[in-house]
Amino acid sequence: EQGDLIYEITGEVIITHQQLAYRNQIFIQDETGAILIDDGAGIIETEFENYDGIIGLKGRLGEFQNMLQFVPSEDPGEANSSDNLVEPIEVTLDQLSKEHESWLVIVRNVSFVDPEGVNFTHNVSFPITDPTGEGVIRTPNSEDLLDYFGTPLPTTAKDLVGVVTQRYEETRLLPRSLADFLTPTSIEEIEAAGFSMYPNPAVSHFTVVGESIIDYLRVYNLTGQVVIHQAVDNNSVQVDLSSLNSGIYIVQVIAGQKRMNYKLQVTR
Repeated sequence: EQGDLIYEITGEVIITHQQLAYRNQIFIQDETGAILIDDGAGIIETEFENYDGIIGLKGRLGEFQNMLQFVPSEDPGEANSSDNLVEPIEVTLDQLSKEHESWLVIVRNVSFVDPEGVNFTHNVSFPITDPTGEGVIRTPNSEDLLDYFGTPLPTTAKDLVGVVTQRYEETRLLPRSLADFLTPTSIEEIEAAGFSMYPNPAVSHFTVVGESIIDYLRVYNLTGQVVIHQAVDNNSVQVDLSSLNSGIYIVQVIAGQKRMNYKLQVTR
């Protein structure tokens, strides 16, 4: 039941996901925690982008099916910042719990149970497993809300990024888009294609060398944002990492018809 007290969230919070077609819901987080904004009344009329920063957010605390929610009492106005980097918390399915509610997380090496011939759709639970245990993806109850609705369930293991939702005692993962289904290319596959990437882990830079011309190189963070984009037109490229924080990134190399993705660890 919704309380009567009006709370103001101090400091800036970052938007990690919006599903506005379903109760005008927005997932937000900062260094201290995360919460779901449930704005069924449409109080917030300002249009935001994912990774915008908001300050001065005011509202009431409520709970629905054991998930804590923030019900806004006024529109906070224009974003305070944009294009913020949010590093997902890395967890395994056996670790995933209510403590992760509304956080942006990544779970590695996830497989879908009996995926053959099954497509994603709204308002359905899809069982998943990783090497540590079992879990579930639960899609929201709104048709055409997410870009992977109507696409087949992956038949190979993925590294999944998503926000965490709660329904009573069940903790669930919600990927936000197709970009959250990560399939890094193994080093063996890259080498078989005639390419190498080094060093990894990297501190200040890394290098990609190939037997053929590299057209483009992109680096993505684990929320799907392009943080580095370079046109190359050479068979080798050295990439400066000074603008990036420590963490895991996906390097995409495009060379003709070849498109390879590889995990890169950046350490400081």
